[in-house]
Amino acid sequence: MKMKEQIDELALEWDYGSSFSDSQIQSVVLEHLQPSTNLKSLTIEGYRGISFPNWLGDSLFGNMVYLKISNCDDCLWLPPLGQLRSLKELIIEGMQSVETIGIEFYGSDCSSFQPFPSLETLHFEDMQEWEEWNLIGGTATQFPSLKTLSLSKCPKLRVGNIADKFSSLTELNHRRVSFSDVFPNRWSTKNFEISHN
Repeated sequence: MKMKEQIDELALEWDYGSSFSDSQIQSVVLEHLQPSTNLKSLTIEGYRGISFPNWLGDSLFGNMVYLKISNCDDCLWLPPLGQLRSLKELIIEGMQSVETIGIEFYGSDCSSFQPFPSLETLHFEDMQEWEEWNLIGGTATQFPSLKTLSLSKCPKLRVGNIADKFSSLTELNHRRVSFSDVFPNRWSTKNFEISHN
């Protein structure tokens, strides 16, 4: 697939009822399905490996603007997606084994590294075991372009005061998430929309 440079949109989907359920086999298959770095849109759905391939999140995929990872129930952590410098929309849903999101998600712990420089929309949904979201420190701004953050059906996640980490945020949608002291005065302006669907 790496040589198919004309492909700019790709969906890789596994059938839940398939007899092709061995996680090691699925990991090898997905590793070998590495697309061209010209790819702009990628969806991975129903993958049953415990980890994602090395190419997913590689900074060489600088053209990718849309990524959806859905119902990959056995994956224990997310790939280093913060390295995708052009990514504008990220949807992560149905990741039932993820308990913590930390440095592995951003791609580097270097204080000057800027993860997700172009990300405008971030959506997490149906992550039943997710408890902790470790936002990185250092000189980098947390999600400098983020406009919309959506957190839905993440009942164990304790968010706390994260508002200062999202300086460009204009819309927050949340459902079944525990917030505490998350809304500073600046978010009460008419330019900011908070939805509790």
